[in-house]
This record gives sequence, structure tokens and C-alpha cells, in this order.
Amino acid sequence: MIETLKIIILENVKSIRLRVKLLFNTKQYTVYEAVNSTEFLDVLAQNSYSADLIIIDIDLKDEDGFILIKKLREKNKIVPIIVITSNNHRDTFIKGISVGISDYMLKPFEDELLNNKVLKILNESKNLMEKKIVLNLPFFIQSEFKKATKGKYKIG
Repeated sequence: MIETLKIIILENVKSIRLRVKLLFNTKQYTVYEAVNSTEFLDVLAQNSYSADLIIIDIDLKDEDGFILIKKLREKNKIVPIIVITSNNHRDTFIKGISVGISDYMLKPFEDELLNNKVLKILNESKNLMEKKIVLNLPFFIQSEFKKATKGKYKIG
């Protein structure tokens, strides 16, 4: 059974949410939509603050997108985030980097470009998780041997 990847989009423009949903709502992805910060935080809570990718506009009607990203980062520090915005100011881009976004796209955007960025980020995220498991395994084994040699328990 193939596990579907979760993408959550927060965008107050309906046509953009629908474009993203149509682009990624396949057997491989499940797309959750949020119109405002309240819906976004509800969707995150329903998914235990876990997703494979977040797509967010930072220029929202009800709240600053950067504040939402900071709230998200308090619960999940590793989820990749793509910001889609019409705000092309240098300070905004720098602020995005400082709060930990993975990529930045300006509106209007091409579907193919978004698709390529999403695939790249999801592949990088998957590779990073695999590397963490592999890199931490020797450390784990070594620490277990140290515990066993100190008499804490036997190795089977």
C-alpha cells in the first residue's frame, strides 16, 4: 500500500487553492485546504502538526503568515514550507529565510514550476529523513554497548 503525502495549503484566494488542489490531489497526495489562520491551525491540529509539505501565503487578511509559520515551528521544526506570495520585497524574503521556509514563489506562478519545487522539496525531505536514520544508527548501537558494558543490562 502506497502512503499518500499530506500537503496543507493556506491561501485566502480560492482560485489558487483550487489550482494547487487540482495539481496535487492525486493518489500520491492528499491536499488539505485552509482559507484563514483559524482553519489552518485546525487542520494542523487534526493532523498532529504533521504534514509532508506546507504551502502558505504570508499576506493573509486575518493574520501575518510569518506569525503562523512561527507557531507551526513551535510544534514541528522540520516540515518543509513553500511561501507563495505577491510580496517581492527583499526584507520579506529575508524574513522568510529567518523563520525557516524551504522555498519562495512569487504570484502569479506557473503550475509546472510549483510542481517541480514541490517534488524537489519532498525528495530532499525524504532523503534527509533516511540519512538521519542511517546516521543515528551507529550512535545508537554504540550507546547501547556502553550501557551494557557498565552493567545496566545484557546484550542479547
